[in-house]
Amino acid sequence: MLIEQKSPGVYPFLRVFYEDDNLFLEVNDLSETANLLCGNYKIHPYSEKSYQGYITLAESSCVATTFENQSTEKIGEQIRLNTVKLRNTSSEETFEVEWQQNLKSFKFEAVQGCIQKSFLISTSVQPGETVVASEDFIVVNLAEINSFYGDKAKIYLDKESRLLYFGFDFDFDL
Repeated sequence: MLIEQKSPGVYPFLRVFYEDDNLFLEVNDLSETANLLCGNYKIHPYSEKSYQGYITLAESSCVATTFENQSTEKIGEQIRLNTVKLRNTSSEETFEVEWQQNLKSFKFEAVQGCIQKSFLISTSVQPGETVVASEDFIVVNLAEINSFYGDKAKIYLDKESRLLYFGFDFDFDL
């Protein structure tokens, strides 16, 4: 059976915030990014017009996610505690990121390993009209996560093209 090789799909969107030379990542995007930074990927050499190959993520041994619902003093109100536990497979160290969400009000709160920050978000509501508003997010500092995994990746944000690059030392001639 002949299998025709085609370009893979790419991860098209990762919301990253830039402030004071720091890159921040929403906690909801942490698992996939940490999985990449810990080195849990497979290389696929496949030359295209704009890249030499691509990588895919394997089943994670370095990221575990859980959530736990907790009651509050108010009847009918619960808090969901979300946890992303990162494990450095080289040192066996762990790094926990926890945040909670009130399931009634939908308000989020940083608990551990993350922070709540406000960023100005520009939204195009119709052609020629843009609205800028402050919005709160629960984020992690991307440099801290990369450092936890031993700075295996060189991270670069190209502000003009709005692309985030992760550089790794590997050879596509494998």
